[in-house]
Formats: sequence, C-alpha cells, structure tokens
Amino acid sequence: MAIRQRQFWNAAAATAAVVVGAVLCRVVVRTTQVAFLENLANFVRFFLYFGLFAFWGASVRQRVMQTQVRGYLVAVAVLMVLWLTLRELRWHIVLNPDVRRWMWYLYYVPLLLIPLLALLVSLSLGRSEQFRLPRQTSLLYAPTVLLILLALSNDAHQWMFTFPDQAAMQTELDYRYGALYYVVCAWIILSSAAAFLAMLAKCRIPRTKKIIWMPLVPFGAAVLYAALYALRVPFVVNELGDLAMFDCLIFAAFFESCIRCGLVQSNTRYYDLFRASVGTSAQITDRAHRVRFTASGSETFPPEVMMEAERSNVLLPDGKRLSSMPINGGYVVWTEDISELLALREKLESVQEELSARNEIVRMEYAQEKEEKTIEEQNRLYDLMQQKTQSQLDGAKALAARYEAAESEDERRRILARIVVLGSYIKRRKDFVLSQQGASVESDHVLPLEGGGAA
Repeated sequence: MAIRQRQFWNAAAATAAVVVGAVLCRVVVRTTQVAFLENLANFVRFFLYFGLFAFWGASVRQRVMQTQVRGYLVAVAVLMVLWLTLRELRWHIVLNPDVRRWMWYLYYVPLLLIPLLALLVSLSLGRSEQFRLPRQTSLLYAPTVLLILLALSNDAHQWMFTFPDQAAMQTELDYRYGALYYVVCAWIILSSAAAFLAMLAKCRIPRTKKIIWMPLVPFGAAVLYAALYALRVPFVVNELGDLAMFDCLIFAAFFESCIRCGLVQSNTRYYDLFRASVGTSAQITDRAHRVRFTASGSETFPPEVMMEAERSNVLLPDGKRLSSMPINGGYVVWTEDISELLALREKLESVQEELSARNEIVRMEYAQEKEEKTIEEQNRLYDLMQQKTQSQLDGAKALAARYEAAESEDERRRILARIVVLGSYIKRRKDFVLSQQGASVESDHVLPLEGGGAA
C-alpha cells in the first residue's frame, strides 16, 4: 500500500510540475515585452502539454486491459493532442482570419467526441477483453456528429456564435453565444454525467465509497468552468481563458481518477495482487532479472539460475521446479512443488524394473518348458513307432540270425530279400505314423517335434 501511494504521489507531483511550468510560461507570455521570450514561452508551454497528454495516452495503452476501452482512451489522448495542435496553429502559425475561425470551430470536434468516448468507455466496462459494443450503440454518434457539423458550418447560420457584422467575424472579438452553444454544452454535460453514472453502476470494488469522489472533482470543475466561461467572468476569461488546455486537463484528470479508483480496470496493482496471493511463489523481474514484484513467502534465486530457467525448467534440490516465461519488459518466475510427482516417477521406475525381471524369468521358464515338452513328445513318438513296428523288428532280428547261420549263398540271398522287405515296411510304417501324429499335433496346438518332418 505504501509503494502504491508513493507511486501515485510521484505521478501527481510530476504532473503538477508540468502544469506549473506551463502556467509560468503563460505568465511570461503575459508579462514580457520581448518577442523572442514570448514565442519561446509559447512553444515550451505547448510542448509541455503535448508531452503530458502523449505520455498519458501511452500510459493508458499499457495499463488498461480491456481492448475496446483501451482503444477509446487512446483515442481520447489523440483528440487532446489534436486539440492542442489546432490551438497552437491558430494562435501562432496561421494568419488568415477565415482559416483561424474555421480552426476555432474545429475545437468542438474533440470537445464533443471526448464525452461520447467516455460514454462508450462506460458501456464497455465489466466485459471480456475482446468485447465489442453492439451495433445499436452507433446511434449515440448521431447527435454528436450533427452538433459537430452545425458547429463547423456556423458561418452559414450563426446558431452557435453570432457576429454583429463582418468585421467582428474577421476579428472574433465581438461575438455572442447562440442557442446551439448551450445545446452543445448541455450535450457535453449530459454525456459526461451519463458516462460517470454508468461507471458507478458497474463498479464492483468493495470499499469504493471512500475514493469514489475522485472523478467528481474534475467533473464538477468542468461544469463550473463552463458556466463561468459562458458568463464571461473576467477572472476566468483573462486568467483561465485557455479553453483547450483547461478542458484537456479536466478530461485527463477525470479518466485518470476513474482508473485510479477502479472504475476503469487496469493492470497496475501488482503489489496488491502479490500481497493478496496465497499459496503462490510467483515473481516478476525486469530484463536484468532484478525482482520487481514478489509474492509473500516466495524464495529468492540468483540471476544465473533465473537465466537457466529461461532455456528450460530447473529442478531444485528440495523437489521443486523453477520455471520462467517472458512478458512485456521482463520475466515471470515461479516454482512448483513436484516432489510427489518425483516420488511417483521413482516408484514407477522401480515397478518397471521389477516387471522387466519378472518377464525375463517368465521367458526362461517358457523356454525350459518348451524344451521339456519337445523331449516328451519325441519320447512318445519313439515309443509309439517302436510299438507299431515291434513285430517286424523282431522278425528282422530273427532273419538276421538265420542269415548268419545260413550255409548256401542262395538261402542268404532269400533271407536278405525278406529283411529288405521288412525294413521297407518298417520305414513306411514309421513315416505313416509320423504323418498322422503331425496332423494331430497341429490340430491340438502342440509344438511340432524338431526334425519330425524329415523322419
């Protein structure tokens, strides 16, 4: 809170210094007899105000979040700068009386558009950042555009300013206010009041009543000034007669007070945001990694660690992860407690190792079981073939014994022929048995015997 108040008073002091400098320049213009000093004071005064409103417009563009509201407020700043430029050209550059008078009428372009923009700002508050006003609100432009056209064409009808003769029109010294002038003043006051009331109705900030009077001060000053200026009060006309400068200051003060008291949402209350944050460790740094805003209870890190976090997340020893993200003008740095995630990852890695070991054991058991089943199947087939051909084997064995005991060559040849026939039968019988068993094995999803197809 102290930092925010200090920032507010610093900005107020800087603005007051610019205004005081401009007032001193006006005093120099009114008192000096030296033409060079008078011209220098005029130009210094113009550039002081020009820089003030240009800087305010740039500040608004950076602070206000809602896109449409930001566009309207920047347009207000542009109209103020345009108004001051017209005034400077009219009084110190342009010499043609007709052009000067027409530039005087152009004053009412920003004077009428700024309250209209204020009303549009109030209608856009409380919406999303990409909100756009409906087309029906374009009807609000009609009265403003009509009044601007009537003001610019005053020479044709003189409803706004009346001149008794042509000489008065050329010098602009003797003129009276017409009915249209009061209509313009009423429309400006009505638009400004409607804008303020709409802002007030949409305000949802607690304890705002203590500061809600802030926009009333410039609004009341503007109404009072307009009334005194219309009545041609000598002090107001002579000492505060610079209508463009005064109204621009009033409008800027009105919009700035709305921003300061929260009627127009802005993104400048970082201190309050971080002070109210609970359970966060965010920090905002500049481009040199100097901490500008920090949440209460957040840790501090060396600039080297923050620079490393720009490239990739940094894992801290206490189970936290440091992250960084670039923003306009610096970086946002925050930490996350990922100790539970790290513990879960470690547990998953342990389970993965255990499952890998179990899979290896299962594969070994499967290979061993496959080998055992293969041997069992081979033994079964051997026993089966032995059983199917046992009688032929016994017969071949008996014939072999007779072959050894035979004395004649013819008898041995006959015995050998019978042995060959039995051997051929045994071979064919075994092939037949193996073919039948192979088909049975395939139908029963049993692993085939190694080399069974060649048996």
